Amino acid sequence: MKVLQINNSFSKRGGAEAVFLNTISLLREKGVEVIPFSKKGLDSVYEPYQKYFVPSDPSTLFSRFYSKTSKEYLIKLVENEKPDIAHIHNIHGEITFSILPELKKRGIPIVASIHGFKYLCPAWVFINGKGEICEKCKTGKYYNCVLNNCSRSGIFKSFQLAMESYLRDWIFPYSVFFDYFLFVSKFTKEKYIEFNPSIENRSDYLYNFSSNFENQEKGKHKKYFLYLGRLDYEKGISTLISAFKNLPDERLIIAGDGPLRSYVNYNKSDNVDYVGYKTGNEIEKLIKEAFFVIIPSECYENNPMAIVEAYSKGKPVVATNLGGIPEVVENGKTGFLFEAKNQTQLMDVIRNISTLNSEQYEAMCNNAFLYAQNNFNPEKYFNKLISIYKELIQKKK
Repeated sequence: MKVLQINNSFSKRGGAEAVFLNTISLLREKGVEVIPFSKKGLDSVYEPYQKYFVPSDPSTLFSRFYSKTSKEYLIKLVENEKPDIAHIHNIHGEITFSILPELKKRGIPIVASIHGFKYLCPAWVFINGKGEICEKCKTGKYYNCVLNNCSRSGIFKSFQLAMESYLRDWIFPYSVFFDYFLFVSKFTKEKYIEFNPSIENRSDYLYNFSSNFENQEKGKHKKYFLYLGRLDYEKGISTLISAFKNLPDERLIIAGDGPLRSYVNYNKSDNVDYVGYKTGNEIEKLIKEAFFVIIPSECYENNPMAIVEAYSKGKPVVATNLGGIPEVVENGKTGFLFEAKNQTQLMDVIRNISTLNSEQYEAMCNNAFLYAQNNFNPEKYFNKLISIYKELIQKKK
């Protein structure tokens, strides 16, 4: 079996990229031949098939919707390598949907991992220009993106995003081109099916996985809370910084990068350390030594890799009760939930955490680790994924 794995980036920009790269590694470990298709980038890891990677062209309004270059490179790849199935992750704005008709034309089944809400919300995150949760666009009424100025880049960008969504639904309707939908949480699956029931019989959810389980610390930690991830508006960074300003005896480490990097540097208090973007052994060490990992998101999350990574190291989490998070955080057992944007409630949770004795804390660590073993298991992920591939390939014969 030859599997074509497709994503805009071949470096770990965020959660979708981590899943894309982890899936490639897992499949190869199991003896599956994988051919990645991505954009060329200076930060890309080495890949034998990168001769097929799409060169970075100047971005234009048209090329963000339809990339002729991506299409040409994909045709060359499929003609030379003849993959049996294609697995798509994030292709918006760079590789684009221009490749989909070429895959269909050649009878190559397409599995789509849905990492977010771009197919329902032009601005991805169901957050309007006022910073409020908003679902007005999910019925295909994308003009609401303009009316509510949902892009942080302004009204022109909001208009561009709305037009891209209208054109995509008109020229490349995802429900027609994708043979199977793989969601990363039950919440995400149900949200999509709510407004597109036609995909229910060819969709499922499969939690992200970890390939690095380590629970040897037995509840040991350095007493700091850890935020790891993108520094962006919808991630609750402002609420987090403000809460710790009022908790001078608690320590917070922030690891990540994004549009709010300057905001963090300017507004953080003495008990908050910003360490920048970390990968590899550095982020592993930060997680292993953390007290709790904290996820203050103010948007619908799916199944954040921060939770997967924390649990696989036996670390409980503090997180908001939005989106797919309550599916994987058992309040009081594997972590604690609080209401998004509620700084007072977050502070109360952190104060309560400080009263945990060693036995209570160790029990939460063990619960988190067991949850990861049962739900974020690479064997379970591989078996389900490969069965989907085989079924789709068989149907095409």
